[in-house]
Amino acid sequence: MRTRKVLPKALIACMLALLSMLSIPAVRAETSMAVSGNMLWDLTTIQFETKVAGGNTFLTGTTVVSVTGDIAGMAKDAWRENFYRVGSVSLWDRLTVSATIDGKSGTLVMLLVGRAAPPGTCWTGTWTILSGTDDLMNLSGEGIWWTADVGYDYSGVIEFE
Repeated sequence: MRTRKVLPKALIACMLALLSMLSIPAVRAETSMAVSGNMLWDLTTIQFETKVAGGNTFLTGTTVVSVTGDIAGMAKDAWRENFYRVGSVSLWDRLTVSATIDGKSGTLVMLLVGRAAPPGTCWTGTWTILSGTDDLMNLSGEGIWWTADVGYDYSGVIEFE
């Protein structure tokens, strides 16, 4: 008779131990942070070439960008602007930023994609962090950007993993 009581007690103890483990939240070493700031292109450093095809104009170039706010640093920018004959404009920028974020430093690569229609209106788009080095190696993030009084303003969320 005693064995019958011990077995169910042992089984109940095991089940309670398993159930208690299910209620423990997973521990992740991630820190999310809202970011915002400004990107200002140094117009004195712009170098570009122009191509025209089928009534469309394509500008491809490089420049230096000052990034301020929660993401702070200097960037080298490789960019392309496409002016389509229908009146819309698209933009692609790849920024390599020597940055400091929340006291952590390194280099990060950001991709900006956007558009304006028609030309002369507000530019809007999205940005994504493609990669990072040093303290920013495990950084990911994305957000939006738009034309500001000076340069582009940005906002979004980054995450240190």
